[in-house]
Order: sequence, then C-alpha cells, then structure tokens
Amino acid sequence: FKQKTAYEIRLSLVGSEMCIETDYIRCNLGACLAGQKKFDEAERELQTGIGHLEREPATAEVRTALAQCNSWMVQTYEKWGKPALAALWKVRRVKPTK
Repeated sequence: FKQKTAYEIRLSLVGSEMCIETDYIRCNLGACLAGQKKFDEAERELQTGIGHLEREPATAEVRTALAQCNSWMVQTYEKWGKPALAALWKVRRVKPTK
C-alpha cells in the first residue's frame, strides 16, 4: 500500500470535490491570518470560503468543512475583540455529520 501525497490526492479530485477543498483551504488561510492578528484579511477569507461552501450540496464532507470553518470564524471574532459577531456565528454553527 502506497500512501498518496497531498499533491496526488489533489490531482484526483474533480469538480465539486476540488471546490470544497479549495474553499476549506481558504478558510484555513483565514484562521492562520487571524493567528497573525490580520483580522480584516482573515474575516474576508473565512467569509468567502464559508459562502462558497454554503452553496454546495449538503454532503457530509461539506457539513464537516462548514462546521470547522464556522468554528474558525467564531475564534477569529473572539480574538479580534468582537464578541457580538462571535455570538452570531456560534448560533450559525453547523453540526458535522457522524
């Protein structure tokens, strides 16, 4: 059994799967930017990624990605000192499928 590299996996993704991965990566970038206190940029990346994911069919993979991205958005607003916005995103949280 040969373990695939991230590059090989990425090449095997098609259509919607590629979009989901790209949007999740965009959210991950937003979380990293928030860690660097670049909150305006973080918010933009997270909102864009979440917006795209919300337009995808609600598969288990999409729901899991949305749950993580929403969690990162809450953390971003908490670190940024915007508790009201963090509270709004907590209400929006998507529960991942099991």
